[in-house]
Amino acid sequence: NGVPKNFVLEGDVPCLVLLVQFSDKKISTSTADINSWLNSDTPSAQWGGWEGGSVRSYYIKQSRNKFRPQFDLYGTATLSGTAASYQGREGTMLKEALEALQGDIDLKKYDVNGDGAVDNVYIIFAGMGGHLDSQYIWPANATTNLSYQGLKINRYSYVNEVDDANYQQGIGTFVHEFGHVLGLADLYTTAGNYPSNSTNYWTPTYWDVMDTGCDLLYGYYPPNLSAFERHALGWTEPYELNKAEFIYMQSNENNGQAAMFHNPSDENEVFYFEYRDQTGWDQYHCGKGLLIWQIQFDQNSWNNNGPNNNSSNPRVRLVAMEATVTTHPLAITIQFSTRQTHILKEIRSPAQQEIRSSHRHPRPHSSQLPANQ
Repeated sequence: NGVPKNFVLEGDVPCLVLLVQFSDKKISTSTADINSWLNSDTPSAQWGGWEGGSVRSYYIKQSRNKFRPQFDLYGTATLSGTAASYQGREGTMLKEALEALQGDIDLKKYDVNGDGAVDNVYIIFAGMGGHLDSQYIWPANATTNLSYQGLKINRYSYVNEVDDANYQQGIGTFVHEFGHVLGLADLYTTAGNYPSNSTNYWTPTYWDVMDTGCDLLYGYYPPNLSAFERHALGWTEPYELNKAEFIYMQSNENNGQAAMFHNPSDENEVFYFEYRDQTGWDQYHCGKGLLIWQIQFDQNSWNNNGPNNNSSNPRVRLVAMEATVTTHPLAITIQFSTRQTHILKEIRSPAQQEIRSSHRHPRPHSSQLPANQ
């Protein structure tokens, strides 16, 4: 399923988070607000009144309470350089932050799987990110080779503190990068071959947090993980279809069980069926109805963080309701109650519909996008 088994995905899991500021850019959000943003179910007033939850509450919801991360916040570490000087030197940022703060941290607590390495270090750095102003650091997930307190540090992530209006950023980008920590791949193209206009997207766009869904409503309402992603992480077991039948589906937000169908002639192809409504984490989507995900698994595509880099053969895509799967026709009927008849006419091109999100910070249409961002 593409998910590496180096991060504990069940139970109460402590996660290490470092606050970092620079010689010319200081953290402007209170530690209490950042901790609330990470761990609380109640939003901070600085969030502009949005009634979203925290990063912790998002992942508890996605895992159906199987995975309960606790983000332990340390800092603030003041680094020697300017904010712009660490662009492309993110490993140096991590090293300086650890050297400044390691005396306050028992790193063994964050080797949950006991493999001799800290599972991940997450940095929240002062100011904006490079997706808002190109002179600053791009939020990303990366690897390194450091050692402290007898433990290796191989993986780290980093995200900006505020947006371009100097408000505390929504949780979407943190949720996206933490998805990489858990093992999920980017679902936008990471090859720089962006479509020329918004009607030609072959990726899930707003429908998935590992695509541009992390930016729904300034990132305050990232959408629910897909049935495929939750299944890959071991957080759900879809109902397996093997004959023509009628089934009743509750929505993803209401903890409904998804359905899946394996292609009997191709062990690497599977279809997932799930119902999305406009409530909870999905409330700022442009529509509601049945989503059909076609997954064509290829290990190399996942290893290279590029399952959707090939526009003619994306590995994770939404099947439009008008489309037919000519090579693998499905003899499956899914019937909804009268309350669930709002089927999306074109779920691959949400830009053609009225988008209720405020997608202020789209991923750049250039080759500058770093891998695994």
